[in-house]
Amino acid sequence: MYAPLISVVVPVYNAEKYLDRCINSILMQDYTNYELILVDDGSSDNSYHICESYRQKDERIKILKQVNSGASSARNKGLTVAVGEYVCFIDSDDYVEKEYLSSFLVPGLCMNKNLLVIQDIRCITGTSSFLLSYVRSGTTGIADAFYGGQIIQYGFPVGKLFNRRIIQENTLSFNVNIHYSEDMVFLLSYINCIEEVYFTCSSCYNYMIDNVGSLSKKYQAYESEILCFTVARGYYDLIAKNHAFSELKIAEDYSILVKFLVRSIKAMYRIDNLMDLENRIKTLKKHIGNGDMQLVINHFIPELWLDKVLIILLHTNRVGVIDLYLRFIFLLRYRFFFFWKNIRGFIK
Repeated sequence: MYAPLISVVVPVYNAEKYLDRCINSILMQDYTNYELILVDDGSSDNSYHICESYRQKDERIKILKQVNSGASSARNKGLTVAVGEYVCFIDSDDYVEKEYLSSFLVPGLCMNKNLLVIQDIRCITGTSSFLLSYVRSGTTGIADAFYGGQIIQYGFPVGKLFNRRIIQENTLSFNVNIHYSEDMVFLLSYINCIEEVYFTCSSCYNYMIDNVGSLSKKYQAYESEILCFTVARGYYDLIAKNHAFSELKIAEDYSILVKFLVRSIKAMYRIDNLMDLENRIKTLKKHIGNGDMQLVINHFIPELWLDKVLIILLHTNRVGVIDLYLRFIFLLRYRFFFFWKNIRGFIK
């Protein structure tokens, strides 16, 4: 039976509340040929000591420690010491079922070691849960793997098995300058190096979305947001070209990709990262000049009426009006947020 060594990389940051559950779920795997790499990302709580207590009990565990630099940096550090033929990632506030690793060993993996293996993810929120399920099953070509934009939407590194050789030979890593959806960018960079994807339909990963930081919608600085869109678009365009995506398929995927561009534009107006007026106007003009705004007009599907108004304004190319609208909307949103926060505090 094909039984490759799997490196399990877990970035850890102030996770003492959930860490025992995470590590125990890994140690209870029915597949035992793995190494567990715990990367403490400068935790200020008891996380490192918890990791150390497990390392003393199981020789398969490695512990790395670094100054707080973020999950991307921690995953990269884990990759530098990984020796497994394959690599998978688990977040420290999540946990997995005992079949998590064994469910990756799909038929034909020993013959085609360039596969990316993907399983469904169970999201748990409070007392309920729902499944992020891929429509496809079995081995598919790259074009079919992008069905419905799911690869981009569910771009987290968890629930996936990567070939470490491909990561090494192509010098792939998580971009530490991107702080939102950097894992999606990493996934696209990896897919750019392979020919097929295998969907297992297993759902052994439990993604906790109630914990602080999970599925965060917080806007980052404009520079980080636009870098995410630019790099992701670059990888996607290469993949689409190399695998002859149809125009319909590209349009479908771009309806997801341009959401990152819209996020970038909105990031300039967040109070915590507010860009000054001169630079906002300059940046808006740049996006109009290089065709980015036309991408939004052509592909963005607005759900909120505020975004529908934004699309109408983008058609005018009137930078001052677009800037004034976005500034007003975000200022109004923040005023309402703090007003409601104060009201709730008064009621309590």
